[in-house]
Amino acid sequence: MVFVPPTGPIVGVTGEVKRPALYEVIGGESVFDVLKLAGNELATAYLAASKLERLDQNGGRTVVDVDLEAQKAESIKIRNGDVLRIGSVLNELDNVVTLQGHLYRPSVFSWKQGQRVLDVIEDITDLKTNPDLDYALIVREDPTIRTISTIQFSVRDAFNSPNSDKNPKLESRDKIYIFAADGNRNLDVVVNRLKNKPAVTNLQSMLK
Repeated sequence: MVFVPPTGPIVGVTGEVKRPALYEVIGGESVFDVLKLAGNELATAYLAASKLERLDQNGGRTVVDVDLEAQKAESIKIRNGDVLRIGSVLNELDNVVTLQGHLYRPSVFSWKQGQRVLDVIEDITDLKTNPDLDYALIVREDPTIRTISTIQFSVRDAFNSPNSDKNPKLESRDKIYIFAADGNRNLDVVVNRLKNKPAVTNLQSMLK
């Protein structure tokens, strides 16, 4: 006869850990102990943004912010029914420039101070057949308030005057859009983010 007793206290671990699962614990374990049960965090984990979901006295759930990078988190003890959620780093990239549109190899490039458009578009052959050489767009994000603005430039003028403002300087997180001369300029995402700004009417008329 094999006797399997009822489970003891159960806690859950989910998010950026190696073994997300439900674990039976003895009682009195800290959040660090439970993290070890789950195989510890992945490289993509952001421990400072972890959350502990916990049943309150009224039968509802509450959330406790847990900074697992702080040593004082050792004092946070796990209770039966807790769920520890390990946060993830942001998917957005910093110090990069994105080149996309009518190109053979749209890509993401490392950004450095003083970089210009032709540092990422090195040759006209990078563009697909029949590009629009007179209209291209840089979408720039303000790092402090996360709003965007647009800068129009000519690829033709950039190649003709590479050491001038015709070859615009780039900032971190800039997105460069290259268009086909006979194609639609599909920039719905940009237009939607600009819709509350006065300049959106002019931008929409250019994209028609």
